[in-house]
Amino acid sequence: MFKRVLCCGALLLAAAPASAQVLEIGAHAGYTLSEGVEFPTIVTPAGTFNGVGPTDDFSWGFTVGARVRQGLGIGFLFDRQQSDLEITGPGASRNLGAMNVDNYHGIFSFDYPLPSNPDVAGFFFLGLGATTYGSITVGAIELDGETQFSTTWGAGLKFNPGARPIGFRAAVRWTPTYIKSDYGGVWCDPYWGCSSYSDADYSHQVEFAGGITYRINL
Repeated sequence: MFKRVLCCGALLLAAAPASAQVLEIGAHAGYTLSEGVEFPTIVTPAGTFNGVGPTDDFSWGFTVGARVRQGLGIGFLFDRQQSDLEITGPGASRNLGAMNVDNYHGIFSFDYPLPSNPDVAGFFFLGLGATTYGSITVGAIELDGETQFSTTWGAGLKFNPGARPIGFRAAVRWTPTYIKSDYGGVWCDPYWGCSSYSDADYSHQVEFAGGITYRINL
């Protein structure tokens, strides 16, 4: 999955220069709120647990994109959340150790200058790619990392004073990542009969970040 995401991102950027107007490179840093997933309750001497997920923590990343026409761009986004893996339960939690959460997404972006100030533009974007949960060592046991399909959605503001190449941006981004499916029940229809169905379980990240951008006119 990881190699496929990188290949897709490379193809998007390779196809852009023929019609691109502006190349934009950005770096950002912020804070990410994370939500894990639930699992069947287990009782241990350390407490009762029924959930696992990354902790809220510092995050950073970069973007590379090309504007292919006015207001429309394509690009690639990388983001790393430097978190820990934590198991939780009623009145109890336990930190298992450091675990990075990495996002790799090809993105489509849309921006629009504000009528009241041409130096400021609003933007929103959506992306397809993958989230990688890094490996972690718990005691003497090393657990391998895992990569899962994910989408990412974001919006914010860009500020380029006097149309200078260096600008600033602030954004909020939501990334739901598919983790597993749980048994949901049985659905019945008078014609088709009955069948079981599953409920998808997602881990969510919400990032609040600010950063700088550098534009190159092509």
